[in-house]
Amino acid sequence: MTKMTAEQALEGIRARMQGEWDNPCLQALGPLGEKEDDIQRLLEMPEMAPEAEKDLDPDTLFVVNFNNDFRETAMTFPNRRDAVAQVATELGYDGDADLNSAEFWDEIAENYNEGSWKGLNVSELNTRTLEMQPIERPEPAAPAP
Repeated sequence: MTKMTAEQALEGIRARMQGEWDNPCLQALGPLGEKEDDIQRLLEMPEMAPEAEKDLDPDTLFVVNFNNDFRETAMTFPNRRDAVAQVATELGYDGDADLNSAEFWDEIAENYNEGSWKGLNVSELNTRTLEMQPIERPEPAAPAP
């Protein structure tokens, strides 16, 4: 069975629902069947690939706080890449730029300014000391496996 991260599985599900047949995350599934069956197979595939395990630090979490029209939410992620992917999802990023590029962050800023957003913070939390370091623009993360 192909190993893929949860992020890649979600990308595969999105591609299957939108009919993006050439999407690598969808192609990793192999021959396609009924949409519901394909989505179920994608949900069962996520398994931490060895390359992604290197990104994990047991003493670090990434915290993303959103305030959209005074509705606040906070989420934690084990790595920077997943935190940035959630920012893209929440702010409706629909481009194809790399999630670490200036182009991506410029569009995120544009979507933020055009929406009813009141706040967005990405921080790195040291779970031993509980110290939080704000991240203005997350540093480039390792590419997804």
